Amino acid sequence: MTWWMWVILWTVLVLAALAILAYLGFTLFRKGVTLMEEVADTGEKLAELTDQVEQLGDASESQAELAIFADPTQLRARRIRDRRTKLRAKQKSSR
Repeated sequence: MTWWMWVILWTVLVLAALAILAYLGFTLFRKGVTLMEEVADTGEKLAELTDQVEQLGDASESQAELAIFADPTQLRARRIRDRRTKLRAKQKSSR
């Protein structure tokens, strides 16, 4: 082979390698952009869920105190009252 054939061969090989690297780089860039869009969407969804959790937390704080801290006699009386109410409602619905 003559020297100019070697120059052409290496030029073609280098250009092919550059083309492949450019293609892989562009593909990686597109995947990165898609990933960032998904991360942004996930962040928005997480913000919405955080707001909902805070609203639920505020609602639960406004409810009565936890049963573990309440007086057992009051809890027992409330439970008996609730059972009687449910029993009366069940008897009315069965008539």
